[in-house]
Amino acid sequence: KIIDKLLDNGIISDCADLFTLDIDKASEIEGVSKVVLQKSYKDLVQKSQKVTLPKFIKSVSIKHIGESATEKVMPTYPTINDLFNMDYNTLINIDGIGESIASDFIMGMNSKKDLIMKLLRFITISSQAEGPFSGMVFCFTGFRGLESKVEELGGTMSASVTKATTHL
Repeated sequence: KIIDKLLDNGIISDCADLFTLDIDKASEIEGVSKVVLQKSYKDLVQKSQKVTLPKFIKSVSIKHIGESATEKVMPTYPTINDLFNMDYNTLINIDGIGESIASDFIMGMNSKKDLIMKLLRFITISSQAEGPFSGMVFCFTGFRGLESKVEELGGTMSASVTKATTHL
């Protein structure tokens, strides 16, 4: 509701504007608490300063593209700049990336380029965490809650079982 109020009142125009939010101005809107904004802003900045490429791509809401699809293309396109220069024919030859996902990925990166570049002024894309699970791909079926711990230890999460899955 707060985000809707900020958008409706022209305080922000997209998610990147949250990083430069004028809390005093925003709290003048009826029903928007300065205390809530300050806490939310602090949480946003702390949790978003450094993210992995798959989480970053998921956060910009490209149709049909999430962490799993990004992880599949990362061996070929390991950086954000590489993702802007993806080749359709190369993408469709990556295991698990079909024609529609390849098209959505390329079109989505192009349509979200301005927002991505704006966000990169505030966010650092980190390489996957190193740890005892580095290089391992986990898929939990019927159980949730440990995904962030696996990633913290260097593992990669998959939404479905694939031939890349090392631990089910």
